[in-house]
Amino acid sequence: MSARGGDYRVGTADPVAIIELAVTSWCNYRCAYCVTTVQPKRDLATHAFDRHPVAAWIAAFARLPGEFALLCRGGEPFLDHEGFGEFLAAVGANPRLRYLRVDTNGSWAPERYAQVPRAVRAKIQLNVSFHPTQVELEAFARRLARIVDAGWQVAMINYVMEAGQAGDYARVRDRFRDAHDIYVNPNPDAFDPAWTGLALGRRVAQGALAPLLPALDLARKTGEPTVGKPCFFPAIGWFVGPEGRAERACGVRVAGEPRAIDFLAAPEQLRPLPVPVRCPQRECGCLDRYAFLEEADGRGRAIDLLGEYVAACRAHQRAP
Repeated sequence: MSARGGDYRVGTADPVAIIELAVTSWCNYRCAYCVTTVQPKRDLATHAFDRHPVAAWIAAFARLPGEFALLCRGGEPFLDHEGFGEFLAAVGANPRLRYLRVDTNGSWAPERYAQVPRAVRAKIQLNVSFHPTQVELEAFARRLARIVDAGWQVAMINYVMEAGQAGDYARVRDRFRDAHDIYVNPNPDAFDPAWTGLALGRRVAQGALAPLLPALDLARKTGEPTVGKPCFFPAIGWFVGPEGRAERACGVRVAGEPRAIDFLAAPEQLRPLPVPVRCPQRECGCLDRYAFLEEADGRGRAIDLLGEYVAACRAHQRAP
């Protein structure tokens, strides 16, 4: 990908920054395969709008030095309808915002977010996860329909599967394609050894996913190593925790750069790198990140990373 640019302008002096904001560790689900630590109640959780006022977060994003894409994650960000609603309404109107997405399980009530203007709802992308271990399909379908009817843009349904559930994928995919023209993503449980083990079982499980995922995504989502591969994501990406601590993405350390930056006090210190870095992680299963690997030809170009991914997966599934 080096210096090829695309919408993110990687390798240039003014790339679009990617901010991954961990809004909260508060969540109403208890998924055994969750890769983050979550808490069942707000007062037990680390929550961005309890640590700092919503207005302080809004002001910090307004002081970023250039254009940015924002990915909001949790826990479940939509549990806090007052704080998160105010945040989305304001940041969604920021003129330097290029892209805003929220990862959610879809369990929230849309009427609690009436303060978010309909025009902002239409441009915020929702990546809505369907966890069959936590909610039945019919209940999930009802929740999703309410969100769509309220004017929110659902870009993708992320179907988190244990290996034994892969056989249900086509039925779930076709249902939401026919009802809402929403793509259902087959996302293997990251801790299921059937996907990530090194023995015969892994090859059999990967075979079930091969018709559904492009080769790049199949490799990444079933644990193929990425360590040492050149990647632009940490060059333009930052992880921001609910306490306001910003660190360069993926644990990358750069000589002469502080390990952490106070995002609310000094967001202007989030500076890009002009060249890719070597991936410091053993593996990478996040489509937002591995899209920026130099070997990921044709990916990491569009501001709408989820749209880029969905288009690639749909084309792969249509291929003979």
